[in-house]
Amino acid sequence: MKDLDTGANIGKFVDPYVTAKGETRASVELSNPTTLWVNTGT
Repeated sequence: MKDLDTGANIGKFVDPYVTAKGETRASVELSNPTTLWVNTGT
């Protein structure tokens, strides 16, 4: 995967709270979570 061209993603995902366009990212707070689902891809 290190050989993939990531040029299209430059500037994206730098700040977890702000998008590349300067907009606030959407978020949802968890309230009383009872199950943790982990997708391992298998």
